[in-house]
Amino acid sequence: MGSFQPVEYNTIKVGSAITQSIYLKSGDLLFKNGRVVTSQRQKKVLIAQGFIKIEPSKAPTGADKNTVPDYALKYLPAVPSDTVFDVKERWLGELYHIFKLSKEPLVLNFSYQILKLANEIQWVCEYHQNALLAAFHIDSFNDYGLLHALHCGIISEIIAKNCQLTRAQRLSIIAGAITHDLGMAEEQTALHKQKSALSEAQLLELGKHPAESYKRLIKLGIDDKDWLDIALHHHERLDGTGYPHKLAGDHIPLAVRIMSVADTYTALVRPTDNRQSNSGKKALTILYKERGCGLEAKLIDILINVVGIYPIGALVHIANGEIGVVVKCGKKVSQPIVSVLLGSDRQIIRSRRLRDSQNELFSVEDEIPLTDHLELVEHIQKQWSAVV
Repeated sequence: MGSFQPVEYNTIKVGSAITQSIYLKSGDLLFKNGRVVTSQRQKKVLIAQGFIKIEPSKAPTGADKNTVPDYALKYLPAVPSDTVFDVKERWLGELYHIFKLSKEPLVLNFSYQILKLANEIQWVCEYHQNALLAAFHIDSFNDYGLLHALHCGIISEIIAKNCQLTRAQRLSIIAGAITHDLGMAEEQTALHKQKSALSEAQLLELGKHPAESYKRLIKLGIDDKDWLDIALHHHERLDGTGYPHKLAGDHIPLAVRIMSVADTYTALVRPTDNRQSNSGKKALTILYKERGCGLEAKLIDILINVVGIYPIGALVHIANGEIGVVVKCGKKVSQPIVSVLLGSDRQIIRSRRLRDSQNELFSVEDEIPLTDHLELVEHIQKQWSAVV
């Protein structure tokens, strides 16, 4: 039998794939072999809580360390993926390198790489939408900017499809969503790690990022109108209070209006170091107040009907004392179907046990931060085990 040993600091490097799976002390999988570490925050969590499994005949030596140079990583074949959660990790790693290389447009076909990602998002949404929503909802440890960009792409695709837009139109919107913050890609993670409120000078610089994103996309050869409009106008609001051009009403293109809803929602549900995340319920309440004022009412209604009041992937308390994960919407947006993870005795439930919260005995009482129950991450992922 093997033993566990704490993860060593020097064995993890941001931007590189790990060479051994990392586990919690309980033995539950925390981070799968081959996944790319995309942020310092993620690295700290893995080091603080992670262990590697040591087999007696495979004790680690200096020769076991990863010797692949950083510049060669982009040429390595993709790690085989079998679930939506693996696909999500691959996307994060790919986008990390695309953004890094976007400063060198001569060595990167930027449009091709982003549209390739957009096409994959579209395909996975088609067949595994609930699993994809869950994969992004539960992730608060990867790089904020990368998660936010991809999550915006997914939510935009879902809303746009419900607006009956064509596949080609939706691809442009997803591409715009993925790259809408390109003008602040380098600063975004640092800003979201900052524990204090942003200064006036920082807010002023932040206000320039739509124009900077637009300029960078132009330099990278992007000429798709919807794609560029999203970068430049995603902070415009229906009532004319947005920026940079204070556009109002129908002067804001539909593609932009769709992405603005996605952008706002995904920012509200993802925590930063200077702002706690809102529960899905609170995030949608905030969005609902913007209906017809800053954001389009019809698009917000579509989002609520798809993700529900308690979003897919949300960890929730059930009235009977159990804890479970929302796996799909119920007949009403406030009454989801929940899969039990912990019984009322707080023992892990390993067999699939569904609760319909329409039944008062199983009604959802509140949402719980997943960071309070990291031991459940692997069990949540097993709820969506379909091969992609």
